[in-house]
Amino acid sequence: LLSLRAQGVRDIAVLRAMEKVARERFAPSRFADLARQDVSVPLPCGQTMTAPHTVAAMLGALEMAPGARVLEIGAGSGYVAALLAAMGGEVVSLER
Repeated sequence: LLSLRAQGVRDIAVLRAMEKVARERFAPSRFADLARQDVSVPLPCGQTMTAPHTVAAMLGALEMAPGARVLEIGAGSGYVAALLAAMGGEVVSLER
């Protein structure tokens, strides 16, 4: 989280959610070490987990209020859905 703060992430709700939700739990086990870094992580079927600083920027841009209803299309690993839920969102997340 210190690296996110150093990169300008100031949204407390985003930082708290990222502190609560362990990214490595959503990454393939062979990439657990990468999941603790600020890099994209490979997922099956050619997908990737977006780097944390990018996720933080997207979540901050949402300016989501607690209790907001969110529909996420293309859930990937489910990490962002978990972050949205940790921020107090009512989340429906879809993946093929």
